[in-house]
Amino acid sequence: MRLYLTLFFAMALSVGAAPIVVTIDPKSSGAEISPDFIGLSYEMSTVLPGRDGRYFFRSDNKPLIELFHTLGVKSLRVGGNTADRESVRVPGKPDIDSLFAFAKAADVKVLYTLRLNEGETKTVVPGPSKAGSKESFHPYDPKADAEIAKYIQDHYSAQLSCFIIGNEPDHYCTDFPMYKADWERFADAVSAAVPDARFCGPSTTPGRVVWAGDFASELGKEQRIAFITQHNYAAGSGRTTNISVARERLLSPNIEHAYEKVYDAFVPAVLNAGQHYRLEECNSLSNGGGPGVSDALASALWGVDYMYWWALHSASGLNFHTGPRSMKYAVFVIGNGGYDVHPLGYALKAFELGSHGHFVPVKESPGHDNLRTYAVLGDDGYLYVTFINREHSAEAHPLDITLDAGTKIASSQIMFLEAPGDNIKATSGITLGGASINSGGDWTGAWSPLNSSQFHLAPATVAVVKFSVSGSFERLQ
Repeated sequence: MRLYLTLFFAMALSVGAAPIVVTIDPKSSGAEISPDFIGLSYEMSTVLPGRDGRYFFRSDNKPLIELFHTLGVKSLRVGGNTADRESVRVPGKPDIDSLFAFAKAADVKVLYTLRLNEGETKTVVPGPSKAGSKESFHPYDPKADAEIAKYIQDHYSAQLSCFIIGNEPDHYCTDFPMYKADWERFADAVSAAVPDARFCGPSTTPGRVVWAGDFASELGKEQRIAFITQHNYAAGSGRTTNISVARERLLSPNIEHAYEKVYDAFVPAVLNAGQHYRLEECNSLSNGGGPGVSDALASALWGVDYMYWWALHSASGLNFHTGPRSMKYAVFVIGNGGYDVHPLGYALKAFELGSHGHFVPVKESPGHDNLRTYAVLGDDGYLYVTFINREHSAEAHPLDITLDAGTKIASSQIMFLEAPGDNIKATSGITLGGASINSGGDWTGAWSPLNSSQFHLAPATVAVVKFSVSGSFERLQ
C-alpha cells in the first residue's frame, strides 16, 4: 500500500479561495541532495594578503570558520576575473598554504582556478554575449600552472576538489574549438606533472552556456574530468537602474523558465556523458548585485527556492559568488569584530536545515504560483518540508496552513525565516528561528513546537517544518 502524508492549505482571509492540498509520499525515494551542495565562490585576489598583510583565508580566522560551519558551506571556489587578470599576481606557495590551512579548518573542498589568459579580461553583462577574440587572448605559461598544481596536489589533495583552467574563457576565446585546444594544452601539461589531477570546467559566462554542453560531450568522459561547471546569474545584470523591476523578476514564478532554458542548454549533455555538474559561480544579479534586491529579504526568498530547484534538477551544488567587502550580493561581509550576514546568508542556513537527505514527491492541488514546497526525508529519519511564500504585494494575506499529521507523527516543529513587516526590501532585522546570525558566526535559532494542527505562513516568509516520526508512515485519513 502506498503511504502518504497529506498537508492541507487554505488561503486565510480570502473568501471562497480553494484550499491547496500538498501531498507528500515519504516512501518514494527521489534524488539525493549532495552533502557538499552549499558552496561559496571568491575572486582569486582574495587568496592574496590584504593591505594589512593578513590573509582573509587563514586557519586562525575563527569567526569566518565558524560562519562556514554555521551556514553549512562545504565547497569553496577561488577564481573569478582576477584569476586571469595580469594586474593581479598569481598566488604563490605561502598564499596557497594559508588558503588550504583555512580549508582544512573549515572542512571544505577547494575548486582552484589556474590561470589560462595573461591578458586583462572584461566583465560582461550575462546574456547572449559575443565571444572573445584571438587578439584578447594572451596564453599564460602551462608549465607555471603545472608547478602550482603539483604543489597543491602534493600537499593538499585531501582538501582539493578539482582544478579549473581559466575563468569565463568565452571572454577571450573566439569559439569552443579554440578554447578546447588551449584547454587541452594546459591540462596535458598539468597531467604530465600530476598524473592523478582532476579537472572541472568550462566555467563560462551565462551567455555561453552551450560551451558547457560541448565540454561535457567532447571531454566529459575522460577520466581526468571531475565534473562540469557553469556560471549563472538568475535575474541578469546588477547594473539595472530599475530596482523594482529587478526585484519582481527575482520573485516571479516566471524566473523558472530562465532556469529551464539554462538547464536545457547543457545538462542533458552532462548526463549523457555520465557526468554531474555544479554552478560554481552564481547569484541573483551580476556585477556585484543590485541594491535593494541582492542585499534584501527578496534575495533570501529567491535563494532558498533557487537552491532547491537546482538540487531537484540534479545539480551537485551551487557556489554563490561573494566577497569580503561591499558587494550587494555578498553572503556576508567584514564587519566589526567579525562578519555581517546578509539576507542571502539566511537562505543558505534555511536550506541547510532541511536538505540532508533525499527528495520525496510533492503534489500541490491546486497549484499556487507564489508558494513553493519541497520535502526531504532526512538522513536522521526526520521529514523536512520547506515552504516559500513569495506573496509580497500590499494585498497579500497569510496562508493559513492546516496539517493533518495523524497519529504516526510523534511531534512537529517549525522555524521561520522572516523580516520585520514581511518587507521584501528589508536589508536588516532578518531572523531564522527567531534569531540572527551574529558577527562571530554563531546562531542560536530554535525550533518552535507545533502543538496545533494549524499555523500561519505570512507573506514573504520561509517556513521549515520538521516531523518526528514514530514507527512507519500509514496512510492518513
